[in-house]
Amino acid sequence: MADVFCQRWYDEAWDTHQENMQLIQRLESIANQDALTGTANRRALNAYLAAIWQQKTPLALMMIDVDYFKRYNDRYGHQAGDECLSSVAQVLKMAVRAEGDLVARYGGEEFVVVCRGVLSACHRYCRAHSAEDPRGRPTARRFGGGVGGHREYRDRRLRWHRSR
Repeated sequence: MADVFCQRWYDEAWDTHQENMQLIQRLESIANQDALTGTANRRALNAYLAAIWQQKTPLALMMIDVDYFKRYNDRYGHQAGDECLSSVAQVLKMAVRAEGDLVARYGGEEFVVVCRGVLSACHRYCRAHSAEDPRGRPTARRFGGGVGGHREYRDRRLRWHRSR
């Protein structure tokens, strides 16, 4: 009788543990993901960058700002603006080269792409994003950005300080 009771208690405790683990994973996903675009949010980006800085991993960081987005959003409405941002996010996520790369919505119409160990990926993102709007509307998906590598920056800064 005691064995049956213990087995039942263990089974229920195990089931509860499994449910709790799934709930924790779901909450972590919600806490780290932008609801509109499905990309990482700023909180996840900050945690990711902190881990990379600690590992001293070389990286390229691309800041991408959708040009004329406010004008597009005002003219075609918030739904079209949301669709535009989701489309930008999808293109960026499809263009990432490796599992370790990260696409994050930084805020508004700004995105950040972090590429570990490479600076040349920016060209692929720019080319991949030149597609026309499927509804024939003028696209607000023109964007500008910049790329820099953190090791390169640190070395240049150190040389500059030493030269003073």
